[in-house]
Amino acid sequence: MPLQVLGDDEDSQAMFRWFAETPAYQADISAVKAIEPDAWNLPTWLRSSGWKLPPPAQPPTR
Repeated sequence: MPLQVLGDDEDSQAMFRWFAETPAYQADISAVKAIEPDAWNLPTWLRSSGWKLPPPAQPPTR
């Protein structure tokens, strides 16, 4: 996402820049599993939630 879409919101720009440009958030999955062996990964969570991709958008009819 280009930062320009955030307008003049410097805090939001800083946050998105931090996520995109630095090794910002790096989870140690092995450490998480050592603490909570039943922790779910994203695919497991998505399956359990019943989440599905939305259908493709249909072009407008005229």
